[in-house]
Formats: sequence, C-alpha cells, structure tokens
Amino acid sequence: MSSDGKRLIVDDTRPAVGSCRHEFRGLARHVLEACDEAPKVTDLIQRFSNPPSMSDEIERIVKDLTGKMLVLPVDGRLVGLSLRSPVPDLYIPRTLSGGLRFRNAGLFEIEQREFSSTDYAGARR
Repeated sequence: MSSDGKRLIVDDTRPAVGSCRHEFRGLARHVLEACDEAPKVTDLIQRFSNPPSMSDEIERIVKDLTGKMLVLPVDGRLVGLSLRSPVPDLYIPRTLSGGLRFRNAGLFEIEQREFSSTDYAGARR
C-alpha cells in the first residue's frame, strides 16, 4: 500500500485474488487507512459521518473492502490487511536450534546430528 498524496494504491499480489491494483480516493481512502487501527464499524461511522447521512456510504465502502479481501472483520472490528510500502524482506533463519535448516519459505531439510554428553553438560535425570 502506498500513497501519492491524493490516492491510496494497493497492489494485491496474493494468489487467492490474483494480481491486481486498487486505487482509493476520498472517503474510501480514509476508511481503509483507518482500518490499520482495527476500529469498530460504529467508530468509523462516528469518525467519518459528517453529515450523519454518510453512514450508508461508509457501510457501502466497508462492504466493498471486505469483498475485495482488503479488510477482515474480526470480533466486531475491521482489520486492514494491506501492508505499507516498502514491505521488508521476510527474514528466514538458515539454522535453528534442533538442526532445522530452511532453504526457502516453503522447503526445509532436517540435519542429522550426533549428540554427545557435553551437549547436555550439567543436565541430570
């Protein structure tokens, strides 16, 4: 998710939705940005309904955002799923204790390792 000052651009690269770009301006932009704080719908309506007749418009925007899977309703709150750009690289450790080694985010191998009594120095049963 990035902003050029007037519009909010969301490049959705998730496999479930295919690769697509969404652009939001005005009230839709403000509602999506507010969802980073996981507000309740009623809080959004209070915050952005000026005049009060705009509550229907806010509910329509929320329905659109949830339909596009950019916002997830959880326990009465709206959780924004978009990440701000630039998104940092995923840190994947090469070696973890216990001998697990990651090759990439989906594949891994188990290293066989001999343990000696010095590995458990001071441990008693």
